[in-house]
Order: sequence, then structure tokens, then C-alpha cells
Amino acid sequence: MGSSLFSWATDLKDLCSTSDYSQFFNHYFMETDACLWTFLIGVGIAVVVGAIFYFGICNTRFSLSNRLVWLVALLVCGAATFFVSDIYLKGHDGGEASSSSGLFLDSYNLQDDYAQSIEDDDDQLADWNEQSDEFRQDLATGSFDIITKISVINTVYALLVFILFSFCVKGTTTHGKNIPV
Repeated sequence: MGSSLFSWATDLKDLCSTSDYSQFFNHYFMETDACLWTFLIGVGIAVVVGAIFYFGICNTRFSLSNRLVWLVALLVCGAATFFVSDIYLKGHDGGEASSSSGLFLDSYNLQDDYAQSIEDDDDQLADWNEQSDEFRQDLATGSFDIITKISVINTVYALLVFILFSFCVKGTTTHGKNIPV
């Protein structure tokens, strides 16, 4: 759904089809709106930081309406987007679905859904539960760099949105008409 925003620069499609944990990645990144929401989070952060800079700082403080402060705002936008995207995508493992989020939550839900479809085969069910637990352990230790790659790409998108926002609103401010250029 939103995976095409990130698959051009990552091995997302390959990971979703050839990884040992492909069913988890495919379900989370291709079948849910996780990538779309990640992108929208980045856009939201870029617009909020841009609005704070232009409408908060540039309309009230002449001494802070300069390129250096704009660059700091750009860096804050990038750092915030990276960390929030990373946290949103990975989520938190609470040990069960009701207290987990992100990819952890999706893995619990997928585990439960698949377990219900194979409940008659005890060996297959045990293998599936073991694989699900291994996936969450690997995710908790940071074994997958796809989340970091998507967070970096989302940061680039957010920086571009911040720059575009800057050019669109700079003329409407009192002291920011010449920032960034």
C-alpha cells in the first residue's frame, strides 16, 4: 500500500519474498499500511518543524531568523523523523499481542491467525510458534536493517518536504523571507 515509497531504494521486495521470515515482512510491509503511516509521520514532522520555524521563530525573533537556525531546524526535522519512524516501525514487544506494537504486534497477530488455520497439525504448529518466537528475538536484537533503511529513506522524504514547505511559506513571514535562499 505504501511500500512502493520505500521499495525503490531498499531490498524490501526481496526480503518479503526470500527471507526466512518473509511471511512476517510481507504481511507487515506489503499488506498493512505501515509504510504509508511511516511516510505520513515524516511529512507531519516536517510540516510541524517548518511551521514552528517560520510562524513561531521568523515572525517573532529577528535575531533567530537566519540560515543557521534554519539548518538546525532542518537537522531537528531529520533526527526526529528518523527516530520516530524507527520506533513506529519496530514497535515494542510486550510479550503478547495486547501489549505490543509495530512489527512485534503484527507478528503476534500473524502467528495467531496462522496457528488457527493449522491447529490440527501439532508438529507444524510447534514449528510455526518456534519460528515466530525466533523472529521476535531477532527483531529485538536488531538483526534486521530493513527498518533502519526505511527510516533513513523516510528521513530524506521529510527533509525534502521541509525544504518544499520552506519555499512555499517563507514569503508569508515577517523576518524569514530570505531563508533558506
